[in-house]
Amino acid sequence: LFTFIDALPKGPKWCCMMIQTEGYITTHPIHLIWCDALEVMHHIFGNPAFTNNMEFDPY
Repeated sequence: LFTFIDALPKGPKWCCMMIQTEGYITTHPIHLIWCDALEVMHHIFGNPAFTNNMEFDPY
């Protein structure tokens, strides 16, 4: 199964950062998880699978 997963095309890199808060105690650490939006757009617009499924006119 991991072989098939590794064969999938790679997308933009996910980033994770732990957030520390002052004056507010949490029972679990707070993690902020994000992707760079510009990298996501490059990935989507550069993917030929989406070529015929994009509309550029606003509704």
